[in-house]
Amino acid sequence: SNAFYHLKLNENNLANTFLTQIEAFDPDSGENGRLTYEIETNDTSLPFYIDSNTGMLYCSKSLDREKRDQYDFQIIARDH
Repeated sequence: SNAFYHLKLNENNLANTFLTQIEAFDPDSGENGRLTYEIETNDTSLPFYIDSNTGMLYCSKSLDREKRDQYDFQIIARDH
């Protein structure tokens, strides 16, 4: 529903913290209307993961701003 999401997170968060739900829409019905989500990045240490069926985005580990203060990545919604 949004082209861009900008999230601000506190450091020292708990692992596997829910962040937001990405939503896309397809007017088709049945299997043709099913969407799946995936993170697209070349960053092998990205501490985020997405539920491919629901679009729910999580942070997989505690963040430390002194080590890294920004993450940029794309989430792709795929139409079936």
